[in-house]
Amino acid sequence: MEGSSHSNVLFNGPNKIAALGDFTTNSGGGFVLYDWTTLDVTGTLRTANAYYDSTHHSLTLVDETGDLDIDGEVFSGGGKTTLESVHGQVAGTGSVDAQVLAVSADTGIDLDGTNNDILDIVTDTTNSGPNIINP
Repeated sequence: MEGSSHSNVLFNGPNKIAALGDFTTNSGGGFVLYDWTTLDVTGTLRTANAYYDSTHHSLTLVDETGDLDIDGEVFSGGGKTTLESVHGQVAGTGSVDAQVLAVSADTGIDLDGTNNDILDIVTDTTNSGPNIINP
């Protein structure tokens, strides 16, 4: 899936998206995706540049049943970035650029990309497996 928007993007239903390519929210705001299959971020996912505000210009990726793989770039333009895998892991060698990061997973966190730029980690929780975040 690829695209762009001038306002908030909300995919709140039981989506089954295997790969997320380039997607940008311009001046309008944030991006929310709840997914029910392993999701691989392969492109650049970017929300609008903005001041920090946890309710605006945020970026949320939640995988309900599989893994959340970050192989591309996740860039939040000032809001909170939430990465979650309810029954799998959050992993990848792509880059995470976030002022505020909340990450949780059931079976491990391994965000060891060398181009990560994370200012503050507010949640870092896993039930088992590795717990690695290269800020």
